[in-house]
Amino acid sequence: MTTGSDDPVLAGIAEQVEKGNAPRTKALVEEALAGGCEAWDVLNGGIMPALRILGDGLKDGAVSLAEVMISVGAVKAGLSVLEPLLVRSTATGRDAVVVIGTVLGDVHSLGKDLVVTLLKASGFRVVDLGADVSPSRFVESVTKHQAQIVAMSGLLTSSRLTMRDTIAALKNAGLRQQLGVVVGGGAVDRQTAQEMGADAYGEDAAGASDLILRLVRNRSG
Repeated sequence: MTTGSDDPVLAGIAEQVEKGNAPRTKALVEEALAGGCEAWDVLNGGIMPALRILGDGLKDGAVSLAEVMISVGAVKAGLSVLEPLLVRSTATGRDAVVVIGTVLGDVHSLGKDLVVTLLKASGFRVVDLGADVSPSRFVESVTKHQAQIVAMSGLLTSSRLTMRDTIAALKNAGLRQQLGVVVGGGAVDRQTAQEMGADAYGEDAAGASDLILRLVRNRSG
């Protein structure tokens, strides 16, 4: 596998993420920053390309779920260095509240965790409910925090049903009309997102921040 990066350090970060080598990933991230790379460039040029390759490999069967999970530690190691810098580098905050979680019956959280990091870095107020989140917990959190956006993630095919149930629960609670609902993860695609009544489909973590910002602006405009 290769990311095609022209920067040898960024290419090395991607390689170590794919291998799941957390100490080496962290060391290369620190090396890239010390060499003058911006935090966002390290994220977009090193970590994100590897995650896309792993995600594509998982979808077509070339990479197993176990192999992807081995990379979780490496991603988190890199993000532990990058996250405070990403937050500091954001010039303007966005005051929308985003409630996010991996839906009930699904404990996969790597993609969701990365989205949380990017949303925080972009200035959103994020309420991270974690994994295995029931429809009632989404409803409670939206009410408590007066959220504008609900973002749901799932990797398992069964997560589609739970996402539908959560959207129904929000509607039954009288909250759906005031919310933007975003779904993402391996469980869904653009068509299934539309069929279940979501407002938007997040194809990958890299575009999540801009996608949610557009949704907030469209709903407020």
